Amino acid sequence: MSANYWTSSHLKDYIYTKSELNVIRLELFKQEYTKYGNNWLTIPLQIKDENNGVTQNKQISIYAKELHYDRDYNLRIYLYLQLMKLGKKFQLKQVIISTAMVYLQRFLLKCSIKECNVYYLITTCLYLASKVEECPIHIKSLNLIAKSFWPEFIHSDFTKITEFEFYLIEELSSYMIVYHPYDPLKKILENYTIFAKDTIEDGQNIDDYLLNYEFLQDSWAIINDSYVTDSHLLYHPHIIAISSLLLALVLKFTKMQKNCKTKKMNEYIAFSLINIEQIEGCMKELMVLYQFWTGSNKQDQKFNEKLQKNKYNEEWIRFLLYQLYYHKSVTAV
Repeated sequence: MSANYWTSSHLKDYIYTKSELNVIRLELFKQEYTKYGNNWLTIPLQIKDENNGVTQNKQISIYAKELHYDRDYNLRIYLYLQLMKLGKKFQLKQVIISTAMVYLQRFLLKCSIKECNVYYLITTCLYLASKVEECPIHIKSLNLIAKSFWPEFIHSDFTKITEFEFYLIEELSSYMIVYHPYDPLKKILENYTIFAKDTIEDGQNIDDYLLNYEFLQDSWAIINDSYVTDSHLLYHPHIIAISSLLLALVLKFTKMQKNCKTKKMNEYIAFSLINIEQIEGCMKELMVLYQFWTGSNKQDQKFNEKLQKNKYNEEWIRFLLYQLYYHKSVTAV
């Protein structure tokens, strides 16, 4: 185990450039195409006409975004919320849920969503993360709760989780240590506070520049949401932390407050020599997520008005996953 992020397996083996990530996912897509062909999934749809409803079969193309983790934000958000739901049932710390989400993302770089049961993947990632973060869950309790959430997809035999655990560890090459932006966020705020106090001019009110605890909570919430994106495969934890701070500034404060705090924060970033391009890239990942999640765009409302997270289509992705596993079970029979 490495106590230093800069010498850890997290940095050496699981931080990619965008081009590297695209190459990995392209290879996975080629494998899917070779195995399943173009129209890989047939689903029944109820189409309404003037007289009555007619059920027709629809072919899902392999080129469509559905059930491709890199392109389907419905799938990303759904898996994240299911993992959160399972973790909150056991009142686990957020860092355990976040670790599990990183395991899930790393696993889906090597295995197609079409080749595994995502509900077992969610359950096993949480089980493994709880052990790595030294807060283990009893496997029988976990299996019982998971089965109550997804009875069609989770077997009553809890050893299935153990089997998947070995598979998961193998695919992750036994690299279990994950570094998160939560600690860097606290350190950045501490250093920013010192910087603001040292650089304030005579006659200025220091309260106009400091960031309070409520702001820390908003930044923390944005970091939690960042696990839906590729940020934790592309950027260092401190980059994600500072990006969340800047985005919270945009969303939280009034124009006058924002001008004071943003100006001082920009001075701090320039002074600390943090990579600006990486911050821009990370913020773009987050904004794309929120624009999809809220259904907002420049035409209908400003991005910084609200983040009402109810625009993604959970029923559709749940239906697709059901049809996927139903189709596989029928084919196996």
